[in-house]
Amino acid sequence: MYKNYAIVKFEIGKHIRKRRENLRLTIAELAEKSQLSVTMISEVERGKKMPTVKNAYQIALALGCTLSDLIVGDAEEKVQIIRKEDRNELVDKESGIVRGILSNVLLARGIELVSFLIPPGQSTGLFPQNRLGVQEHITVISGQFNCKIKGQDNLLKEGDSITFDAAEVEFENFSDEDCHLILLISSK
Repeated sequence: MYKNYAIVKFEIGKHIRKRRENLRLTIAELAEKSQLSVTMISEVERGKKMPTVKNAYQIALALGCTLSDLIVGDAEEKVQIIRKEDRNELVDKESGIVRGILSNVLLARGIELVSFLIPPGQSTGLFPQNRLGVQEHITVISGQFNCKIKGQDNLLKEGDSITFDAAEVEFENFSDEDCHLILLISSK
């Protein structure tokens, strides 16, 4: 599962730097917009440090793109097979939370299709609201978790789904087993 950790660490930094430079932002400006330190941004861009899922999400919002865009860059293929062992994943070393890209091709159409693995007793932390006009849909593949939207608890179990407009959200696994879920993020 962690096979691509070093590759993703290098690639995400490269993609962040490219987007930041295209927007003509300094590292300090990106740090301020993402509410992270200049040191953190610099170390991530140079591949010295892997951001947490939450920090990477804050950087993506500050750059006006998706987290998946930062992980995979620009996708051009029309037909693509991503084998499980080759999937690009962002692994939060502190919590063990894994966010994997399920389709690079859909990114070009403004759709993110990702998997999440949330270990027992772990939380993503509060994600800031996504871009305006974005809808999110989650289906629980196995386990259960609490999807906290704007502070409201929504306990979801295997097979359950939830759809909501962009909002502050947190994923919490209070159970004693891993939770696997699929997240689809789409612009209206």
